[in-house]
Amino acid sequence: MFPDEPDPDDDSIDANFQRFHAAHPEVYHELVRLARQALNAGAGVISMKMLYENVRFQRIIDPDKSRRYALNNVYTSRYARLIMANESDLIGAFHLRELTSK
Repeated sequence: MFPDEPDPDDDSIDANFQRFHAAHPEVYHELVRLARQALNAGAGVISMKMLYENVRFQRIIDPDKSRRYALNNVYTSRYARLIMANESDLIGAFHLRELTSK
């Protein structure tokens, strides 16, 4: 979905997302865990924004201050796409709209 290494001079949302994802893979794993938990509880289509806010809340209350980093809202659509591209059981779990910015 994304190139292996973003151009260091590229300040696009996609490049910034790729750098964030590489630095914080735990966010992806937590979103996948929450998505599977929601589906197993009977949810139909899941809101990535809901999952993302849950992860954001967990970061705020985490006693480990190193996990208290900012989660940019513009990354939610990138996470939804990345998760559905990589996790076969979560294909179609999120509604997607056409990306208007890169």
